Amino acid sequence: MKTWLYLFLVFWMNLAPEIQVGAMQQTESQQDNSGQVAGETGSRQVDDELISKALELLKTSPPEAVQMAERRLAEDSAGEMLPQQRAQFCWIAGSGLCLRGNHAEALKFLIEAESLSRELMDSALLRRTLRFKAAACLETGDYQSGSDAAREGLEISDELQDQTYYPALLHNELATNEARLQHYETSITHFRLALEIATRLRNSGLLSMLHHNLAEVLTDFGRFEEAAIEYETVLASARASENSFMIAASASNLGKVEYRLGNLEKARALLEEALELSTQGQWLDFQIICHLGLGSVSVAEGDRATGRKHFENALSAAEATGSSVSSIEARQELAELDNQTLQTNEKLKNLTSLFEQAENIGDVRQCLELAQEISKLAEANGDPASALAYARIAETKIQAVRDAEDNGELERLKDTLGQLNQQYESSELKNRDALHDAQIRAQTELAVVLALSLIFISMCTIALWMGYRSRSKLAQELRVAGAQLVRQRDLQLELQQRVAEQDRIDSLNVMAAGVAHDFNNLLTAINGSAELGQLYPDVKRKNDMFEQVASVSLRAADLTKQLIQFLGRRTIEEASTEVVSCLRKSLGMLQALCHTHNQSQLIFDCHLQQAQIPISDMQLQQIVVNLVTNASEANPTGGHVTLRLSCTQLNRATLDRLLRHEGTEPGDFVRICVYDEGEGLTVAVRQRMFDPYFSTRGRARGLGLSSVQGIVRSCNGAIDVHSISPEGTEICVYLPLIPDSCEEILVSSPDNPLATTWSQSKSRLVELKTVLLVDDDPDALATTAELLRTAGKTVVAANSALEALARVEQEQAKIGCVVTDQSMPNHPGTWLVCQLRQRWPDLPIILFSGCVDSTVLADASVNRFLQKPFKASDLIEAVESLMGKGNCAYHGSHNEVN
Repeated sequence: MKTWLYLFLVFWMNLAPEIQVGAMQQTESQQDNSGQVAGETGSRQVDDELISKALELLKTSPPEAVQMAERRLAEDSAGEMLPQQRAQFCWIAGSGLCLRGNHAEALKFLIEAESLSRELMDSALLRRTLRFKAAACLETGDYQSGSDAAREGLEISDELQDQTYYPALLHNELATNEARLQHYETSITHFRLALEIATRLRNSGLLSMLHHNLAEVLTDFGRFEEAAIEYETVLASARASENSFMIAASASNLGKVEYRLGNLEKARALLEEALELSTQGQWLDFQIICHLGLGSVSVAEGDRATGRKHFENALSAAEATGSSVSSIEARQELAELDNQTLQTNEKLKNLTSLFEQAENIGDVRQCLELAQEISKLAEANGDPASALAYARIAETKIQAVRDAEDNGELERLKDTLGQLNQQYESSELKNRDALHDAQIRAQTELAVVLALSLIFISMCTIALWMGYRSRSKLAQELRVAGAQLVRQRDLQLELQQRVAEQDRIDSLNVMAAGVAHDFNNLLTAINGSAELGQLYPDVKRKNDMFEQVASVSLRAADLTKQLIQFLGRRTIEEASTEVVSCLRKSLGMLQALCHTHNQSQLIFDCHLQQAQIPISDMQLQQIVVNLVTNASEANPTGGHVTLRLSCTQLNRATLDRLLRHEGTEPGDFVRICVYDEGEGLTVAVRQRMFDPYFSTRGRARGLGLSSVQGIVRSCNGAIDVHSISPEGTEICVYLPLIPDSCEEILVSSPDNPLATTWSQSKSRLVELKTVLLVDDDPDALATTAELLRTAGKTVVAANSALEALARVEQEQAKIGCVVTDQSMPNHPGTWLVCQLRQRWPDLPIILFSGCVDSTVLADASVNRFLQKPFKASDLIEAVESLMGKGNCAYHGSHNEVN
């Protein structure tokens, strides 16, 4: 059955509300345009009324709606009609012609409606137009254009966040066009997506259509078992609703599939039921299908006469409907049947001649076999009289054969009895002689057996004695061999450890060389900019050089962050990320990356709506960019890079075979998989792919996949690599799924008791401007102190925790805030914080560091934390927020402190 016929049926059953929506949109458009065309209400109001009337007719009488739209478009020769109104008339004409089956004419109107809706940026009208364009292209044979139109319609539905049945229709149009392009797997996938939407909306009519269309594609694909299941679903729904039309359609198609599966009885029952219903309803298309199917079943059962009648009926119905395809199929079946009949007649002629020859020579058995075969062929060829005549001849020949066999058997028995008597007499004499010989042989054999037994017993005794003698020697040899095996195993383990240690050293050497190279480049830029700043007399040029120094410093900071990620350290910058929205925002960038490398195309396959993971947006983007870049570079001549997003659960057994952190526990994970169509990875490359600065494509550009491994390790995730040469590579990253709400790591919230204590006594120190600065690095200490002084603060400097305690003792009445580094020799910053809190619990404290675990920070009772390198403005803001606004003379905004 034609796909458009089912779309027509579903239109009447389910899609009438679409026309109402179109009418509502038309009414809104009239209201929006009323102010602009206040002086031209005459003809345009008439057009609006015609559009409303045509939309109503489209629900009940599509031909009248098409005539009305075509007549009005023909009258608008001067182009006075508003573009919105002309687009509506074109859509009404195109969709109505589609419903009437005139798809070639419909395309002309739909193409104009598409062009106008694009100019007007009317997404709703464009989507409706693309849907009917996809159906028209399917029937006119332009399957690629139909597929493209359906895809664009789906994209518009996503933008509109459509939750109705309309995306299911677009998936159906896309699937049917893809099937005609022989992209069966893609077609089946879109049918499944459409079924999910229809199931969610509980639209039974749409479900029946989708199951039927999916069954047609599965039949074309040769997957008859799956097609039978889909047709049975449609048939069950049709029986439940007592819809004779759908019962006839699904039963006829299911009968054809059952015939393909060899279930002839079931196929005949279904086809006969469908034929009876289609005859009652005068549905000639179904009658053609049923007659063709019943004809094939009859021929398969050997009844060619009945098969011929069905094929002739199918030909008559096809000629009545004007279906050239069905007419050709029926004529082919009849021609094949005529060919079989000619072959059968020739074979009957030959067999009849052989039968006459066997009669002449009196070969009764040969006559019997020939008569039986001639009877069967005559019955299959539609000649029951000849079949009956030769069947009776066969019965007489059977009796003659039996009589002949009885007489021959009696003579054979007499001859056999005489021969047996003679054999008995001769055998009696032979038995007497054989008995005497056997007695002599038995006596001889008994003597031999006794001798051999004595020899065997003696040999066993000797063997046992020798075995006992060699037992101790064998045990000693086994102990020596065991000791040698132990020594060999120890040597092998030692060798493996040495190889692993050498690999680790080589990897560290490569990383150290790469990091040194990158840092030397950055330091060269910093040093050069600083020297140029000294040489330039112009203040603006000096400031430009200083900004260059700050910019390169940030790049150096990014390199250190990558090293921290490579080590798998968790920093306080981490936060939860909504992975789906983050990746969707990055799709444009990722597609550009793929296009840059070998013109690859990115496919985003997402099976999630929302998921939270414990890393930042930047870290997630770093993971995906690295994986997609490697995948696109792996495609030698372009191809597809697939990015899949889903949720899964990992147990302990699965985690043990993955590349993971020791603290990774079983649970729910978000799985991000990137697949390429390249040549795959060798074993050697897979062993080193996560090494820093390792690459198979020339000089390495950085930490690469090692930074991905570090980020995954920092959040207790896992990595899996599948690569089969030359079938491509798939790298899957598993990131733990976290609850919607999680605890904040920072302790500077308003509920922090230390912050509350300080706020209560803040008025006492609001005028204090002295800051105690603690850092063991002299350069960093001097630079940071100068920055605070430019902001109007008095700075007391200390280069160790012990010196800082002493300075607080001396000048505690003046100090309003303590700013300390974490990493210092002998006593770290957290030790100093603990000492200060014991004696001065209200004193504001700021801790900064370039690398510190979030767990260490959580235990530190500080008011604020700054990640090095930090901007000078961030430091000044933190100090003033704790000490109170003072007279600040600092005006910089781009300086960085390391």
